[in-house]
Amino acid sequence: MKLFASLLFVLLLHVLVGQEYSTPIFDKGVNINGIETNDNDDIFIVGSTYRATGTGQDVLVVCLDKDFNLLYDKIYGGEYQDIGFDIAKLNNGNFLISGESWRGFNNIWGRENPFYAEIDPQGEIISNKSFYLFQHDAALSAKATSDGNILLVGTTRSHQNNIIEGRIDDILLLKSDMQGNKIWDYIIPSQGNDYASDFIEDNGDIVLVGALGGFFNSNQADGRYNHDSQLLIIRMNDSTEIIRNEWGLDQNDFPAKIIKAPDSDDFFVVGSTQSYGEGSYDIVIIRFDNNLNELWHKTIGGSGFDYGNDIALSKDNNSLYILGTHYDTDLSQTQSLLTKMDLNGIIDWRKQLSIGTITNGKAIALTHDNQIIIAGEYGESMDSLQLFVSKYNEYGDVKPIINTQRNLMLFPNPIVKGNLLHFRLHSNIKDSIRIEKIDFFTILGEIAQSSILLDPTTEGSIRVHTNNISFVRATLTDGSMIWSKIIVY
Repeated sequence: MKLFASLLFVLLLHVLVGQEYSTPIFDKGVNINGIETNDNDDIFIVGSTYRATGTGQDVLVVCLDKDFNLLYDKIYGGEYQDIGFDIAKLNNGNFLISGESWRGFNNIWGRENPFYAEIDPQGEIISNKSFYLFQHDAALSAKATSDGNILLVGTTRSHQNNIIEGRIDDILLLKSDMQGNKIWDYIIPSQGNDYASDFIEDNGDIVLVGALGGFFNSNQADGRYNHDSQLLIIRMNDSTEIIRNEWGLDQNDFPAKIIKAPDSDDFFVVGSTQSYGEGSYDIVIIRFDNNLNELWHKTIGGSGFDYGNDIALSKDNNSLYILGTHYDTDLSQTQSLLTKMDLNGIIDWRKQLSIGTITNGKAIALTHDNQIIIAGEYGESMDSLQLFVSKYNEYGDVKPIINTQRNLMLFPNPIVKGNLLHFRLHSNIKDSIRIEKIDFFTILGEIAQSSILLDPTTEGSIRVHTNNISFVRATLTDGSMIWSKIIVY
């Protein structure tokens, strides 16, 4: 039975650091929320990891080079809970991470407060600031603005106007200078649970997307946003509202990200909808004009639950890449879903990725040569998810990755057909290198089978004695090891 329609190359963080699969890197799992690249096409991923002991989370930043070699992984945080929700590139080559902090990032007194931190490409903190409010407040996105300041957007429960008027969560905008001095803050009120998820700057204005009446929950597959929310897009000049559009039919509609095509005045928003489409939730892409009027919308999904998580524009500005997740209710399985469409909403291709029971595609970025990088989580249960990273070309094919430290790879990915594993080693350095042992691993990192080759070789076939295998580790005659995902037909 064909289990995969095309070859996939998926690199898991366990592989990156060369550790055994039997010992997970992040003992209690991760949440992945954002991704960026730099001028060298190094990859910077932000999220959070659960602490191995005690409770709470710490901000996680993982940095890989363009060939997926691990440069570093670092955690930041304080006594209780710290989560990284977004990462943005700065003009000086550094990065701005943002999120919520409880006793980290100079947050001494409050509970969960919005924060930002500037880090250099090596992950060292240059500056950081937590803005003291009272209860539960978060920055879901932060970027540098053209006037040299920083704007954070998210949600607040403790702004003085919320307390006076008896509301719960309102949309929060907070502007500070680069030294962390607050310039102004502003809330957009309603009687529900509200949040802003993203914004862009447009000719000095801020165009922001959020949800009114929604309920923010960073768990991507756990009934999030379960109130009757409406998707909000709003144009502001500093703290003054200019135009707003409340999109949807009061049937649970909420955004994730917003981008603008450089060659037009239009905006593209990705999110999730119950107002339109076929499933319980569908991924939705909406094109708005400069006055925030809808030009068109497109839904992606089927009979299950489909959530839109991120969007990117191709380097030629002619295509959109949409990343989301699909939950199959019949299989009780979550899959990552990557879609390419033109600027009129016509779909070019769609690719699904499944690594075990749960595969959440969360964040997307492009390299200078238009390669598509996606990052997310995979695993068998929500409380122990691990990081995955994958690279596609513009045609939706997974790009083979050579480890530049060794210039070795299994090429193509080992294929299991029937009960035989077929493999071939490609080497750019030594013709004398051979494979002398192959270990088979389950998705959980347990060794399922080991085969020693009495006659080391560069290609051949091995009989497989189990069906529950996902990865192989090849030990070479020079003592080095390489890894690859198995493709099953």
